[in-house]
Amino acid sequence: LIKICRKERKARQFFLFSDLLIYAKKLDLGRYSVSLAVPLSNVKVEKLADTATTINAFRFITPQKSFAVIAEDAFVRDEWVKVVRSVK
Repeated sequence: LIKICRKERKARQFFLFSDLLIYAKKLDLGRYSVSLAVPLSNVKVEKLADTATTINAFRFITPQKSFAVIAEDAFVRDEWVKVVRSVK
């Protein structure tokens, strides 16, 4: 997934466990720097409307922060949204 930041878009690794969402920056040698780890019970997700510059986007909403990401296609976006919503 690509995280939409204020100044640019950044590739980030997202890990979805049965009870936890983690996103991290990939470092060297298979290591990661964790940016956020939040229990799925505290995560909401919403699809975002396509625009001229952004398609297949959705937003994670957590108590700590909210952020938008772009999926590689509509199927991947819809699967992320479906799975996160089903955890409640």
